[in-house]
Amino acid sequence: MSLKLKLTLGAIAIALLLLLVQFFGQFYSLRGDLTARIESEQFQLLSVLGNHLDDKIDERLSALAQSAQSVPQDKLDDLKALEQHLQNEHALLTLFDDLYIFDYNGNLLVDWPLKAGRRGLDMSGRDYIQAVRSERKPFISQPILGKATKQPIVVLAAPVLNNKGELVAIVGGVLNLYKPNLIGSLASRSIGESGYLYLVSGDHLFISHPDKTRIMQATPPAADNPSLARAYEGFEGTLEGSNSRGLQGLFTFKRLQSTGWILASVVPSEEAFRPIVVIQRNMAVITLLLMLIATPLLWFFSVRLLHPLGQLARQMRERASSMQPGLPAKPVAEIGSHEIQTVAAAFNEFLGARNDAEIALAQAKDAAEAASRSKSEFLANMSHELRTPMNGVIGMIELARMNALDGESDELLKIARNSAESLLAILNDILDVSKIEAGKLSIDNTPFEFAELTREVLRLMEPLINEKGLSHSLTFPADLPETLIGDPLRIRQVLLNLIGNAIKFTRQGSVAVDVKIVAKNSAGLTLSIAISDTGIGIPNDRLDAIFHAFTQADGSTTRHFGGTGLGLTISSQLVELMGGKLSVESQEGQGSTFRFTLPLAQIT
Repeated sequence: MSLKLKLTLGAIAIALLLLLVQFFGQFYSLRGDLTARIESEQFQLLSVLGNHLDDKIDERLSALAQSAQSVPQDKLDDLKALEQHLQNEHALLTLFDDLYIFDYNGNLLVDWPLKAGRRGLDMSGRDYIQAVRSERKPFISQPILGKATKQPIVVLAAPVLNNKGELVAIVGGVLNLYKPNLIGSLASRSIGESGYLYLVSGDHLFISHPDKTRIMQATPPAADNPSLARAYEGFEGTLEGSNSRGLQGLFTFKRLQSTGWILASVVPSEEAFRPIVVIQRNMAVITLLLMLIATPLLWFFSVRLLHPLGQLARQMRERASSMQPGLPAKPVAEIGSHEIQTVAAAFNEFLGARNDAEIALAQAKDAAEAASRSKSEFLANMSHELRTPMNGVIGMIELARMNALDGESDELLKIARNSAESLLAILNDILDVSKIEAGKLSIDNTPFEFAELTREVLRLMEPLINEKGLSHSLTFPADLPETLIGDPLRIRQVLLNLIGNAIKFTRQGSVAVDVKIVAKNSAGLTLSIAISDTGIGIPNDRLDAIFHAFTQADGSTTRHFGGTGLGLTISSQLVELMGGKLSVESQEGQGSTFRFTLPLAQIT
């Protein structure tokens, strides 16, 4: 049997797998569709029930507000007249369980039906009294447990206003929420086989629930019932999760417009997704049968397919383990089917090419290492040899300036000195880079005053800062020790490079140096030193390259500002040698911030 036929059979197996994937994809799609349908049905149900409750409450609140305008304001001192007024409110008596009239201060004047001991009670502390007094409009109280009925009740209140709009009295009506035409049927109403409805108030109390023991009890904490917590935050719709009693289900929420209460439905996941579970079970059975049929076939053809490949793989591993640098590898045997022979021949060609490449690579590596060593030694020697005569040249130019006969000669000698000093700076940078690459630069650890060192560097830069008209600042943490242990020479070199660059590339604005302590222990501390400017900034695509030797942000930078591009390379390598890290944050046209960490020991 050819490899093509074997691969064809393998493709059939893959197709079977893809079919199973499709089946399971349809399963999860069906689950999503079923969830969406349940969400739509439940939200529609809650909307109907909620609108019904809103209408009933609004009807009663409107009727109470109208009745308030008919209260005889000239007879507020005549309790008999007020009592007769309530008795005549036949429409209200069909809507409310009790009717009240309070005076302006919230004292109960009259009630109907009459109940002993209620008249004259001070109700000024009740939320509905305070709300009507402050807002001059109808109000619905939070639910409370009725003393007589032991069921949730609310008090609706409306203001009695004179012709000047002043509050002179308050009309109230008690409403038993468990009346059949209100929420009396909610607790007994089932959703499917085991789902149910419940109602909670704005102050987190159960108003209605199938479990009677939970009526007027506090709702669970947000951590125990995150779905209900989301509803209190304003969510309306369906969430999947679990409640405080561990029930997994779909929870739908709808807020009542009249009261702000939340009406909720619960559909257990087990019931909601039962049809899908049946489909899943059938799919599992079909999948198992297909696997029982396909597995022996796949096993048989896999053995036939992999046996010659296994032989070839063993030969390849043997050749790989026996490879030695500079020695040619032994080719594998080109036996088996045509396809296997083709793979073996290609591997042998690879071995030949690898041998040739390895030899060429070794030769190139030796040449590159020799060239690098020669370069480093040449740069170190040349920069060192050139530094001495350059110092002599600078000294002779300065001596000539002292004996200059006229101002023109002095200006020319000044230009020559600046050029010589620039060349000397370049030589110093090259010498430092060469020492670092050759591993010949060592870091000292001596006591020094870090704050004073930083101030000294900034004082050296002040003439250039003032010349460009820039502002500058230097900040230290209050708990910075006076004396630390490190390499002051190299720290000074890094600060000079970074602050000098900040000044060089800033035309206007400011340069700031900010020192912070980022870590501290008994042995020492780690400082973070940030040098920020408002200069030209660095393009994002050049941020990684600026720390490479002889590299600046772009080619024009060298022409406009000068420099070799070695300063940041040296600074980065010096910081790493001292155990720190140099990084940069920059935005083109707005400025840059170079920040390096510096671990320093303390004097114990």
